[in-house]
Amino acid sequence: MNNLFKGLLVSTALTALCTSSAFGAASIKLVSGGSTVTIADNGVGDSAPAAGNVVYNNGNFNGWNITVTAGVSSSPNASPVGIDLTVLANCVSGNCTSQTLEALFSDTGFTTVPGSATSTYSGTDAGTGNSATGNAYVDNSNTLFGEPAAGKLSPTIVGVNGFVGSSNSALAVVAPYSLTIDDVFAAGAGVRYSTDHNIGVTPEPAAVLSLGTLALGLAGLFRKKLQTRNN
Repeated sequence: MNNLFKGLLVSTALTALCTSSAFGAASIKLVSGGSTVTIADNGVGDSAPAAGNVVYNNGNFNGWNITVTAGVSSSPNASPVGIDLTVLANCVSGNCTSQTLEALFSDTGFTTVPGSATSTYSGTDAGTGNSATGNAYVDNSNTLFGEPAAGKLSPTIVGVNGFVGSSNSALAVVAPYSLTIDDVFAAGAGVRYSTDHNIGVTPEPAAVLSLGTLALGLAGLFRKKLQTRNN
């Protein structure tokens, strides 16, 4: 195998690594009382055909009116945003008046090596007893819905009425890893929620430098081959 062919293989692998979302298994999970439903990417209940996008808008879930729960993943790339979860839900009557709604979104196979991970949570909520709580996790074991204590971004974000908050952490990660958002919505008759929560990472400077050095090396290899061929 000559060096030019080896270079082409490396370049192709890098392109696939940076653009493919096939590594992940993006999934939404809803929990309320004793009820749990998990919606996998392109699985039963997912109304979004695009890979990495999961949308669930089934209406009633344990008394909660789910207008939409949408997750978007860019796995294996986690920069600037790896996953994003949007929730629009409200409670009129039934179990939702006393039982919280927990909405999770997770995906695996992220390979961007972060110097730091940042989570941003914003939204509006209304009604007596309304409160939205958001947590974000990076899991080195690459487990779907993994929530290791060591991988939790701090602080926990708690929002009432109109809110925006962020949490972050400098994490030592081993690729591939998973990202998980875990949002909990307080129960109560008449509570309403419209929220957006994401996790993104800032790559390690060393990782960026290594990719740049590799790209320069490949460019030099191609130039040398072209010069040899022209001569």
